[in-house]
Amino acid sequence: MPVIHIPSSMTQNSLDTNASAINKYLKSGKDAFVLIYMDGCGPCSATHPKWKQLAPTFKNQDDIGIFDIEMSKLNAITHEGLTKNIAGYPTMRHVCGNQTEDYEKCDDIPHDRSYNSFVDWIEKQTKKKKKNQSISQTGGSRKTKRRRMR
Repeated sequence: MPVIHIPSSMTQNSLDTNASAINKYLKSGKDAFVLIYMDGCGPCSATHPKWKQLAPTFKNQDDIGIFDIEMSKLNAITHEGLTKNIAGYPTMRHVCGNQTEDYEKCDDIPHDRSYNSFVDWIEKQTKKKKKNQSISQTGGSRKTKRRRMR
């Protein structure tokens, strides 16, 4: 977990429970990958099944959240960066703390909306975060350290 699906058909009680879990997760600062889609949208209908294939791959990783939310239920989500400036559907976003980045803006991955490209995107984003944490914990890059030692 956490893998959460919020379809347009979700009842209000289930929506409240699932949206609360997503909102809590988004506040945790852990990596979240979110598909925002619209029922009846052709590209969304092609993308959504591939996105749902991520569930078995990531369901046991507590530090990665995989969510999909139908756009009519998006008002239940409180993370401003996730819900603002949506230019079209589907929208795939990586959220980590207050930072958001769209799938289409990620370099060095194919943007074909396939299962493999989603996995590549998730791995790239989580490795980038780990690399940045490692640099900040050690006090800078190796190049900087060498300069200090001279």
